[in-house]
Amino acid sequence: MNRSIDSRSDLYALGSPLYEMLTGTLPFTASDRWSGYIATSPTAAAARERRKDVPRSVSGIITKLLAKTAEERYQTAAGLESDLSPLLAEWDCDHRSANSCWRT
Repeated sequence: MNRSIDSRSDLYALGSPLYEMLTGTLPFTASDRWSGYIATSPTAAAARERRKDVPRSVSGIITKLLAKTAEERYQTAAGLESDLSPLLAEWDCDHRSANSCWRT
């Protein structure tokens, strides 16, 4: 692909184990992983087909992490954190007593 490697490659690398943890399958299925990578793109819809309980927002984050081109991925870890923070706050609130959370 003749591209330099930068921090966006690390963000891509994070997407694959997250996809596998949520769906129980690898994001690319082929006898040769490189061929699978070239031929297919894991999508939010594919993740949600495997696990109906995965929230669309989480699936979308993973899809963005696994985008083929670096320009389509998160540009920085801060961008990923920005999308994950509200999800963490919501999860935290859902797992505490109703009196300890403020919903707006």
